[in-house]
Amino acid sequence: MPPPTSAETARYLPFRRLVWALYFGFAGLFSLLVIVGVVSSTLKMMPPAPPTAPQALSFHTCVARAQADFLALDAQRQELSRVGTALHAEVSWSEFRLRWLTRLRSEEASCKLDDPSRTELKALFQRLEHVENLYTTAATQYAGEIGPSVDLLRQDLQRLAAASP
Repeated sequence: MPPPTSAETARYLPFRRLVWALYFGFAGLFSLLVIVGVVSSTLKMMPPAPPTAPQALSFHTCVARAQADFLALDAQRQELSRVGTALHAEVSWSEFRLRWLTRLRSEEASCKLDDPSRTELKALFQRLEHVENLYTTAATQYAGEIGPSVDLLRQDLQRLAAASP
C-alpha cells in the first residue's frame, strides 16, 4: 500500500485536530477535578488559625497546655490498636486530629507565638505539631498495612477460642 498523499493527509487534518482538542479537553477537565478534590480535602483537614488573642497567656500556662496536648495526642496514638477495626482506627484518628489541631491553633493564638520573646514556645509548639504529623503517618500506616493483619488475627483468636473444647 503506498503512503498517503499530502491531499489525503490534509483531508483528515480537521478530524485529527478535533480528536486532539477533545483529548486535551478531557485530560484538562479530569486534572482540574482531581486538583480541586485534593485541595478541598486538604483544606477540610487543616483548621484555620484563629485571630491572635489580645492578652497572651503566661509562659508556664502555654507550656502546660502543650504538655496536655502531647498527652492527649499520645493517648490517642496508643488507642489506635484498641479500637474495633483498622478502618475505624483511621476514621477515629482523622476526627481526633481535626479536633486536636483546632485546639492547638487556638492555644497558639492565645500564647502569641509570634512575639519575639517567645521563640522557645514557638519551637515547642512546632515540635508538637511535627510529632502530630509523624503520628498521623503512623496511624495511616497502621490502618493500611498493620491494622488489617491485626483484624485477621483477632478474628482467628475469637474463632479458635470459641471452637476449642
